[in-house]
Amino acid sequence: MHYSYILSTALCLSSTIGLSHSSSALPPSQDPWYTAPDNLLSFPAGSIIRIRPDPLSIYDSIGANITSASYNILYRTTDGNDLPSFAVATLFIPTLFIPSLKIAGKSKGLLSYQIPYNSPTVDASPSWTLLTSLNSTFPDIVAALEQGWYVSATDFEGPNATFAAGVAEGHAVLDGLRAVTKSSSSPVSDAKGTDWKIGLWGYSGGSIASEFAAELRASYAPEIQIAGVAIGGLPTPVTAVLDSVNETPYAGLIVSGLWGYANAFPIVESYLLSRLTDEVKSSGNFTAGRNMNILEIFAVYADVDVFSYFVGGEDDIFSSPLLQYFWNTQGVMGVHGLPDMPMYIYKAVEDQLAPVEYTDSLVNRYCDESEAAVTRKEAGVRILYERNMIGGHVAEETNADASAVEFLKNALKGGLGASWPSGNGYGCVVRNVTVGNDTSPDCTSIPIDMSDRQAFMQDKLEPVTGSERPEDDISNADTNA
Repeated sequence: MHYSYILSTALCLSSTIGLSHSSSALPPSQDPWYTAPDNLLSFPAGSIIRIRPDPLSIYDSIGANITSASYNILYRTTDGNDLPSFAVATLFIPTLFIPSLKIAGKSKGLLSYQIPYNSPTVDASPSWTLLTSLNSTFPDIVAALEQGWYVSATDFEGPNATFAAGVAEGHAVLDGLRAVTKSSSSPVSDAKGTDWKIGLWGYSGGSIASEFAAELRASYAPEIQIAGVAIGGLPTPVTAVLDSVNETPYAGLIVSGLWGYANAFPIVESYLLSRLTDEVKSSGNFTAGRNMNILEIFAVYADVDVFSYFVGGEDDIFSSPLLQYFWNTQGVMGVHGLPDMPMYIYKAVEDQLAPVEYTDSLVNRYCDESEAAVTRKEAGVRILYERNMIGGHVAEETNADASAVEFLKNALKGGLGASWPSGNGYGCVVRNVTVGNDTSPDCTSIPIDMSDRQAFMQDKLEPVTGSERPEDDISNADTNA
């Protein structure tokens, strides 16, 4: 099941938005394991704080013939305020080592796979939801494991669920790579001398974390070498997405994004709450969204004029100097550094959630900056940007899957193929393509029956309870990050 199916189900097909687990495990908000130690500041960025076998045994659902184990790794990272925080990665160990696919020599492949969970609640984190309808992205994870690669799926929004706050998400991805490849406590510590070939892959909300990691690598984690980045459906800038989805089936993204920034920056929360209309304050219509996953958010806020929740309407969101500061520093790609690794970027021209012209502008910016960098005898960009002439945002996630996997296979082996810039290897190739079988446009109407929407929102204002998790912690404090 893919992200495209998840969106279709939430928006166009049914009103079933509940999640289920086959385990008695606790969600992150109630799990003592999913907390920071008192001495968090003493851990260097990227060091492992604790580790355990994945209590949901997700690897078992994928298949022992493909992956032999999965682990939860809780590690130190840095949030958008430049303060210490933590994140969790779920690491899958591959079973298959096919000689024709295996990376040569002592190198091993590692894919950091960023799932688009797009939610302002920590209980939507992939480490908890991979076995549910929310984040069933097994086809992509399986495709990577079938190459003999290790796969790390990161809870890149962190413990506060700071959805779309790009700097913190980028840090979480990079520190996750440090934890897996550099730490003596890593489940693959026996491979510490390995020359890791690392790839990043993310679509939609997952592309935010992946792209920011690519921009921040040189300044934040220069010791981490990335062989290639595949990103699609880029939602940049955040404000363009918020502006494009109001009063559409995807209007919930506004609620999710605003709460993501409120979770990241308390001053944003104070501002947003102060600008709510009296009616919305009383009803809790906006506040309830903080405790919803993206399926619930899409269903509840479909076609809603979210800007009407605020006294000043959309001006409170787009014209506030306070919010503009955070939008510009945390929600715009292309301003935190020039990526210095090959990038495969893909986008549906008819994307209704994240308009294509903004991705066009980002690629143009990268290419212009690259020319200047090469003139200075510095590293430039290597970009293949494919604009798909069929399908929309939802369809593109699956339409371009095969192309993304092919790029990552080549990149991790050290070659990019004939489509890429020749000569010194720097430069950009932009082309229109017709790729995939799903020609469906993005959903324009939503037949979901949410007649009891208000009751559902009120329920989300109440604490959520869960079941008990068995004690299976095998904590390891990292001393060699």
